[in-house]
Amino acid sequence: MIDQCLKSWYIIICRKASHTAERFRNQ
Repeated sequence: MIDQCLKSWYIIICRKASHTAERFRNQ
């Protein structure tokens, strides 16, 4: 259960990071 939670958090952070990088690249 804890492993699943960590995986979901990891995915959320990765998505935010990629989204921020994309926005930064567009500027």
